[in-house]
Amino acid sequence: MRNLLQLLTVLNALPASLCELVHVISVGKADFTFEPNSIDAPLGSEVQFHFPSGNFSVASSTYDDPCYPDGRFSSGNIPVTEGMSEHIFAITILDNEPLWFYGAVDGEQACHAGMVGVINPP
Repeated sequence: MRNLLQLLTVLNALPASLCELVHVISVGKADFTFEPNSIDAPLGSEVQFHFPSGNFSVASSTYDDPCYPDGRFSSGNIPVTEGMSEHIFAITILDNEPLWFYGAVDGEQACHAGMVGVINPP
């Protein structure tokens, strides 16, 4: 019991940012959007892209060329139909540099509709 109390005391003293090791981004919840479309995620944390319904994808890109993949990650098309559980695609943050991403389904349509986002914005 004493060890548990000590552990709880230590955990309570940690900054909130250290406890936020999993970040969730909803994909396509409101048409061509990411919610949120900008997050701060520290080194080693996990970012989960949740696909609740529809046929969407997420891929990494660059600021200068936001609608084209840069090869760092891609979920591929993820179709989720009514009655199915949402699908989760997760990545681990390996550095603190900005990581741009976009909706890559249907060629450039989703991206040009504004389906873009960034992890660790400049």
